[in-house]
Amino acid sequence: MLWVDMTKAFHSVSHDPIKWTLSQWGMPYGVRRLLATIMSKESVRYFGYQNGKSVKSAPLEIRNGLMQGDTLSPLLFCLAIVPILDWLHRNVTPLRLRTQTGPGPGVDDSLTIGHIFYMDDLKVYTTSRGDLLKAKDGIPRVAQQLGLRMNPNKCAVNSLNGSAGGDVGDMGEIPVLGANSLYKYLGAEQNTVVAMADVWQRVQVRASAASRRLWLSNPTVRQKVDGYNQIVLPKLKYAISYTSRLYVSKANGGLGLKSVEEELKHTIVYTWCYLASNPDFIIPYTLDTGLQRRSKRSLTFDFQKITRDNGIQSQVIRTPLAHIQVNGRDYAAATPAARAISGLILERWSNTHLQNWKSKEVASRVLAGMEGQPDICLRDSFLWSVKGWVCSHVLRNVWSVQECSLRTKASAFGRHASSSGDQMCRMCHKMRETAEHIVSVCEKWRTNVMVERHDDVARVLYYSLKRKYDLCSVRNNTRLSHVVDNDYVEIHWNMPIATDEHLVHNHPDIMVWDKREKRIWIIEISISWYTRVSRQERRKLHKYGTNSTLAEETVVDDFYPGPNLRAALQRKRKCRVDVIPIVMGTSGECTTNLRRHVNSLKLPDKTDWLIEKLERNAVLGTNRLVKCHLANTDV
Repeated sequence: MLWVDMTKAFHSVSHDPIKWTLSQWGMPYGVRRLLATIMSKESVRYFGYQNGKSVKSAPLEIRNGLMQGDTLSPLLFCLAIVPILDWLHRNVTPLRLRTQTGPGPGVDDSLTIGHIFYMDDLKVYTTSRGDLLKAKDGIPRVAQQLGLRMNPNKCAVNSLNGSAGGDVGDMGEIPVLGANSLYKYLGAEQNTVVAMADVWQRVQVRASAASRRLWLSNPTVRQKVDGYNQIVLPKLKYAISYTSRLYVSKANGGLGLKSVEEELKHTIVYTWCYLASNPDFIIPYTLDTGLQRRSKRSLTFDFQKITRDNGIQSQVIRTPLAHIQVNGRDYAAATPAARAISGLILERWSNTHLQNWKSKEVASRVLAGMEGQPDICLRDSFLWSVKGWVCSHVLRNVWSVQECSLRTKASAFGRHASSSGDQMCRMCHKMRETAEHIVSVCEKWRTNVMVERHDDVARVLYYSLKRKYDLCSVRNNTRLSHVVDNDYVEIHWNMPIATDEHLVHNHPDIMVWDKREKRIWIIEISISWYTRVSRQERRKLHKYGTNSTLAEETVVDDFYPGPNLRAALQRKRKCRVDVIPIVMGTSGECTTNLRRHVNSLKLPDKTDWLIEKLERNAVLGTNRLVKCHLANTDV
């Protein structure tokens, strides 16, 4: 075997050989003339500094190389290097294997392979030392005519005859692989025989190091998840313990991480579909199925095991016409078939991860609470974690609140660590110190950090309202009550509303009076524990739309009709008045009503963006609460 590497092949191939090759392929004259004109007009300038001033060179004509990023360039490159393939086909004897793959004895099929060429990465197979030397000398000569140059230091040779690195003759500067040497071809380590145990050991070491660097770095959650899924997984350079919620889909409250096991199975599915649906691969497919029938490890063997493990073996069938049927639907191409099969597998894995999370009674209590309250919207409640625009420690603390895993006095850890058995809140000393108490009711934080969290959420709508009415140029301090207005709108921020009767509750968070549309919106914000979100919405509606004279501590079911702010404004200003409760949980949970309430304000920003921003500000405030509270080490 001979592995060949070209030095900067894409940048080095000459234009003249490209034109000549296209003519040999019989390309129409008009196409060749167009390409020749385009290539003749390619130029480059060099910029630099001289005496502190920017200078540039005259345009320099480009005579070699293809434009990076152009969609036609890869095809032109593949057409241009065909002379190398033709020379190999004519001058080097290919490797021929005869393997019994038929249904009975005496039925033989031949597998012939001369070379593998993927862009500029070439691997040559032959049966004799003489042909190997001929390939070593001939390939550089043909490549030189194309403007390419072989890089001997990045090439390698090995022999399957005898011991590794057997007698291959004088290969000059090209290194000969030893028994323990490896050559990386298309990212895969290769030699005569590779010990998979050694490979996986190296993968584990590199995987742990790569994952550790990623998760301990400072990017946002979204950047870390993207890096994990797009960089770590494809290269198989990580090893991490299984935690169900991390692999649950983002829409269901997880992070949507991909596992190595799932990705490897998807790779096997795609490879099998490509092999099974391509008529050109009938001989390799027959060889593969022959190995599978004899219970030997093969691609088909692994694919069938995957279908059995996922209970879909009866749903996937390969037809005599090399088509693949999935759930009765016929696919002639590999990619759509693989997507259909992977979809079935992904559905099962997603359900498995979700059920594993739900099986943890405490960790999944937020899901159980949502299922017990039909008003809670699962999709909208996790928009903030779907976007992932928060730091890792924010996600950690907020999820710890949801899953009751904060190290509080009343937690399992706190009870075990405390010798006195004291479970009362370290700050207010009035209630048991639970995650719910810290982030929603602790008196120590109700007049400071909780107010800041409330106002941060309210500002999202306030600034969007200012954009709607072209009031962005008006600067205000949102820490103080004020009114911004123009000829056709008034926006009250945390201001008492004057009415012709005495009302206890006449101080909404935001009031908007649109004089052109003759509409008033009373907007009230609340951040509550997720089990009380729906009840708090009803309470806000009753407080300003049913009876505004009752005491603050009046429970929802005790409200009765009476004087209220909505009716008073309708009488005084002759407008339609709507009460808009914007209520969400301390960890971003919300009801199905939130989207409707936000839409009713007719804001210029997209609803998903607004809801995500509202939730993000809420969870950032919750994170501050957790840090402030737990910073007091008097446990």
